[in-house]
Order: sequence, then structure tokens, then C-alpha cells
Amino acid sequence: MFSPEIAEKPYIVAYNKMDLPDAYEKWESFQKHLQSRGIVPFCISAINRQGTRELITAAYELIRQQVEDKKEDSWRDPVHFSHVAEMVKKQRTAPINEFEISHDSSSNTWHVEGAGLQRFVQMTNWRYMDSDRRFQHVLEACGVNKSLIKRGVKEGDTVVIGEVWSTNPF
Repeated sequence: MFSPEIAEKPYIVAYNKMDLPDAYEKWESFQKHLQSRGIVPFCISAINRQGTRELITAAYELIRQQVEDKKEDSWRDPVHFSHVAEMVKKQRTAPINEFEISHDSSSNTWHVEGAGLQRFVQMTNWRYMDSDRRFQHVLEACGVNKSLIKRGVKEGDTVVIGEVWSTNPF
């Protein structure tokens, strides 16, 4: 309903709980209904492990066939994904005093962005009473306040740091 790509992916239908009398009685009508739509369901009892080997084998074959069909398009060597690990590592080690300030004059909003600050914002538990004071202290210590004043921020301006908004940062 939400993703046409997912709807196009192959799938397997498994009818579980065959160890229960109710499920056993309904299996034949369920099977016929799906087969009339071109779907071959698997009948299993996970708790008793009946039919699970066949189901796993069918899933493996389905995936193997997908890989064969789209080998050039969809499967890449994991080495190509090292940039993601590097980006995460960079964010984890980014200094808190490296940031950029921008100003939106139409809304008189200041934006302070930096990986170290973003990490600090995300790690702050805002439910504690002293969190705001601690946050202000860190902004002072890493030079954010001084840089904002230098750039022209005034009392009452809106300052956005990560996901935190403040209308009176000083």
C-alpha cells in the first residue's frame, strides 16, 4: 500500500501453527484459496519444526535467484559502503567547538550547525532541571555564544542548535 517497490518483491507464504487443531482444520481451504491466486503456501509448525526446513530452503532459493537475476544492479562489494562507517566515526569524534553559524533574516533565526554540537544535543537528557543551564554553559565554553554575538545576534532572536530552539540564549 505504501511502497510499490516492496509490492514487486517476491514473497513466500507460510501457514503456521499446524500443531493446533483449528489451524489443521482450516489448512485445506487456506491452501486452495491461495493456490487459486497462483501462490503456493508452506504448511509449518514452528514449535514442532515441521515444514520449517522446506520453508527455509525455499526462502534461500528465492534469494539466490534474486541475486543471480540482479547481480550487476543490486549487489555491491561491502568496500563501497566504507564511507558510511567513516561518516559515523567522524561524527562521533567531531569536536564540539567546530561549528558554522548562518542567519535567516526573513525569520530572524540563527542556525548553529556542527557534528559535535549535534551529538551533544542528542545526548542531553532535557528532562533534568539543570539541562538548560548545562547546555548554556557548554555553548559558552565552546565559543558559540561569543560567535553569535560577534555575528550580531540580539536578545529575543531565535537560535536553533541541532533540534533545540531558544528565543533567549544569553
